[in-house]
Amino acid sequence: MPLLHGLADRSLALIHDFSAQGLSNTSWALATLSFPTARLLNAIASASIHRIEEMSHQDLSNTAWAFAKLGFMHEPLLQAVATTAQLRVSEFVPQDVTNTVWAFAVFAVQHNPLLEAVAEQALRTASEFLPQHLANTAWAFEELHGEDQPLMHAFSAAAVQLIEDIDAQSAANLADRGASLPHHELLADRLRRFVSSFFEAIPQTLDPVAWNRYAETVDSVRIDNFGCVGTRLLMSWMGIADVSPAFRQRGLLPGGVPRFGRLRAFVEREDGVSWLRTRVVNYVEYVLEGARGRITGAEACENAYHGEVTGDSRWLRAVNPPFNPFADRRTCSEFRFFDRLIETLAQQGMASTPEVREEVTGHIQMLINAPPCVSCIGVMRQFQMLFSAVKMRISGGRPVEVSLLPAPPGAKLQTSSPEDLYEQEPLQPSPVVVSMQPMGWTVRESHMDPRQWPAANANEFERATSALAVGVHPPSHGITSPTHQLALLAALGEHRVRQEHLVLCHGLLDLLPRKGFKVIAHVWRREDKEAENHGALYFSLCVFSGTSPPWQLLRSRERLAVELRLER
Repeated sequence: MPLLHGLADRSLALIHDFSAQGLSNTSWALATLSFPTARLLNAIASASIHRIEEMSHQDLSNTAWAFAKLGFMHEPLLQAVATTAQLRVSEFVPQDVTNTVWAFAVFAVQHNPLLEAVAEQALRTASEFLPQHLANTAWAFEELHGEDQPLMHAFSAAAVQLIEDIDAQSAANLADRGASLPHHELLADRLRRFVSSFFEAIPQTLDPVAWNRYAETVDSVRIDNFGCVGTRLLMSWMGIADVSPAFRQRGLLPGGVPRFGRLRAFVEREDGVSWLRTRVVNYVEYVLEGARGRITGAEACENAYHGEVTGDSRWLRAVNPPFNPFADRRTCSEFRFFDRLIETLAQQGMASTPEVREEVTGHIQMLINAPPCVSCIGVMRQFQMLFSAVKMRISGGRPVEVSLLPAPPGAKLQTSSPEDLYEQEPLQPSPVVVSMQPMGWTVRESHMDPRQWPAANANEFERATSALAVGVHPPSHGITSPTHQLALLAALGEHRVRQEHLVLCHGLLDLLPRKGFKVIAHVWRREDKEAENHGALYFSLCVFSGTSPPWQLLRSRERLAVELRLER
């Protein structure tokens, strides 16, 4: 970009001769061209503060928008804009309202006097807002101010009047506001039409021509992501189920996803200059196996900063949504995970040919702090076609309830699996446990975090069992996570739980038979006088099935047994 560099150098030399409008126009141009230059932006900020009272309402809002768009944080400039804008807010048109509050939300700068003044102006002029103004302003106020009920009601009424003019991205943003908008069902229905049309454009083949057309679709729809509601619809129609509640809880533990929603970080790329970047973090657990090996893992993955990724993927193709054409979507956390996972499979000889890839089975669960972009939706589809026998369960952003029907042609709705039922179905206390309680036995139960599963092999069994947190729970409380209990059975296999490392899977006694498994359970006392625990009372649980059970935790196991010691 020699021309832009030349113009930037010349502008820097003449910056003190710029008018207030000239300063605003220059920052707007830099943002529109995605051309960040720290020296010039610093100079524009300093000069704009000096001329702040000469700036028009449009100059103020455009300057704030430009610095936010480029991710260039200059707090003195933002404070000067806020102080001046709240005095001039009556002059603001809808575009000024949107640009200003959006910029402060991007930087997470809470300036309550400005927000209150802008909210009053937005209420007065809501009927003049265009769909994009409504969507971006609603998002910004929710980020900074929580739910402003009068404002959201006014926006909802205005949106209904414009329902047929609302574009895909605005529909996604508005639908995510949920019940805070009284007419959210109409907005969700509008979004459903866009999602259905987009779903039909997702390729069903790895043919490069088809993915060229997908890139064209992304550009024409002009959307970055479909929000929490739209993304849940889209992924479910693709056959990608939502994650289980227990996995979502694990994914939010320290070291995983910090929280749902927009995450920010500042990167210092030059001395004293910090650039804002949007963080996208996912937490993943996976178990994949084929004829040539097995890989498991639990990890968090974060998006890279632009410029940190070099070279193309051998397997996956990213596309660039139109709102930021210079962004490299190979830096997305989802792209990075799937590309690295395929390379790992390839190193073990499990990705060389379509026939070899078809042999790979298993599951992947992924929790993302925000909805994945449409480029990453394409990456998930490519992984599905490369490894068709691998089941994926992915959630992006806060959990939402959506109705999957009616579904578009070709939708592959993933029905509930036994794993889902174990996470969702309430379990009643086992009669065996109830009968023990009057006898004075203390029943101990707990679970093992799946991140401890790799330790549950023969040579690390003691480490695995010592990881169990032992607690006393009345049997009426049931078990906290049935899937965790099943996972423990799978991890322990034929081993015995020793001494204080105790788990009682009492809920399984009721649930497993209803799922088609045979269960044998009994209480017995160790009679071997030479044994370390002579005289101790044990509870034995054996699970049998004629074929491999349909979920991964018990895959390829025809018999599981565990013995649990009871303490008086």
